[in-house]
Amino acid sequence: MHDIWNLELFYKSTQDPLIKQDIQDYQDWVQQFKKQYQGKIATLSPAQWSTLLQSMEEPIGKMRKCAYYAYFLGNLNVEDEDAKQLEAFMHQKEMESEEEMIFFDQEMKELSTDQLQNLINHPELKEYKNYFQQFAINKQHMLSEKEEKLLNKLSLIGTQKLNNMHEQVMSKLRIGKDNMSMEQALTLFHNPDRDIRKQASDDVSAALEDVQFLCCDIYNNMLTDKYIFTDIRGYDSWIASRNKSNQISDASVQSLIDAVTGNYDMVHKYYQTKTQLLGIDKAYDYDRYAPLPFSHTKEYSYETAKQLVDECFRDFDSEFADISQSLFDQNHIDSEAILNKRGGAFCAYPNNTMDPFVFLNYQETFRDVSTLIHELGHAIHGKLAQKQNIHVFDTPLTICETASIFSEVLLFEKLYKSAESNEEKITLLGNKIDEMFSTIFRQVSMNRFENSIHTHRKQQGELTGKQFNEYWMKSQKDMFGDSLEIREECSTYWSYIPHFLHTPGYVYAYAFGALLSLSLVAKYKEGLPGFQEKLKELLSSGGSKTPDQLLKDTFDIDLNDPQFWESGLQLLGGYVDEYISIAASLKK
Repeated sequence: MHDIWNLELFYKSTQDPLIKQDIQDYQDWVQQFKKQYQGKIATLSPAQWSTLLQSMEEPIGKMRKCAYYAYFLGNLNVEDEDAKQLEAFMHQKEMESEEEMIFFDQEMKELSTDQLQNLINHPELKEYKNYFQQFAINKQHMLSEKEEKLLNKLSLIGTQKLNNMHEQVMSKLRIGKDNMSMEQALTLFHNPDRDIRKQASDDVSAALEDVQFLCCDIYNNMLTDKYIFTDIRGYDSWIASRNKSNQISDASVQSLIDAVTGNYDMVHKYYQTKTQLLGIDKAYDYDRYAPLPFSHTKEYSYETAKQLVDECFRDFDSEFADISQSLFDQNHIDSEAILNKRGGAFCAYPNNTMDPFVFLNYQETFRDVSTLIHELGHAIHGKLAQKQNIHVFDTPLTICETASIFSEVLLFEKLYKSAESNEEKITLLGNKIDEMFSTIFRQVSMNRFENSIHTHRKQQGELTGKQFNEYWMKSQKDMFGDSLEIREECSTYWSYIPHFLHTPGYVYAYAFGALLSLSLVAKYKEGLPGFQEKLKELLSSGGSKTPDQLLKDTFDIDLNDPQFWESGLQLLGGYVDEYISIAASLKK
């Protein structure tokens, strides 16, 4: 029995009069706030600042609730016209309110360095410390009030519209003779039958080829938007704004990328061994996720998956398990893969007073179990962070994958310990390595693709479809080397990945989170005293501290130490070495 969201926890329907009432209440508050504080920001005492920031909590939380309701409805049914209309209405009202509030940031921008430093360090404002710190760092990129208002209006026809258009295109694709969704077709990449895998790959390629002209247009518009944004706000590079949003230095990000690309030989070793185990002379793109001939291909019913996930969390920490179970009890999970439902999975936190919601397309594979525990890891993170105020509730992307990927490893470790044969062990290892390679190496290779197309747009202008394809193929061939051949038919695969559009620069955060999680797993396995409480302290901090300060305070991790990345890669390398060792024993 699948779980279904109860969105009546938000509103009864898109026609519920309470929606317009909540929006009107927010707009009334904005006007009252403007009347009370406009022209006075520079004169506020720390006590008055505390009152001001507290007064924002409830109205912002209410507006986020409205916006997420529309977003959730649109994900449940991409054909729901009422949901589309409500989402557009919400964007319009958010834009109008943001325009009225621009004065606030403009007046904050005029605070002197000494004034901001006093707010950062004042004991009465300690729970807002990172809020003021991040404002001080980013204020140099703010424009004049008139310019900010213009950009705010243009946001209605900018990247959000491009992202919506791309989602519509991908959701409506019907692939192969069975008219599969993209989600269903990608699942076949894991099928044990090589002919089925190849056919699925060819079908996806053909479907993407049919819409490439449209995707090229969407992507070029996104690249132009990002180029203009980077230029007028004075960022040094296309990725700089994302790094500042993630609260991490450009140097740390480059160190991560260098460490991962410097270990591409790990990918080569793994696929060379896997090719031998598959009993084929040469591996192609459609063999990447192929199960081994002796794999324990097992289906996991949804109820079985829920029980397994609960056991993993309970073995680790009872509070993790209790939070996870509470989401099922409250109908905050929507699990079934059905027609017109948007593909993929996510966890979202409407605000710091509503518990997280998890969105799935569960199809009874091991990957689906892993996805379930991954998203519940996000949910646990969001629930624990509710103690933070709305201004520092949201976690930087660099930290937000920590609990999710750590939870995936808990699942793997539990199943691996109970494995009774080498065949079962190597199957589990292969599944985990595939996942980790996707999260670390594939994401960094996609970052390299992003870097290429953004650099091209800056230096040479718009890209042709052929150029997009060439940059994609280079990023993939750099990663796989000679261990696996990526056919030209797959050169359009860049076009179905939504992250490039909705959050340019996002993808390296997955690698960051994965390597951080692997480093934490190593500490956990070493028996670090008080590990669970330290992890919960990290997760409970939300965005109240920068990632480097938070990791230093909880686990004494130094993000500026290049060896930090290597420690996570070494643990993953240990998985690969064990895979190769078991493979050798199976050949005897």
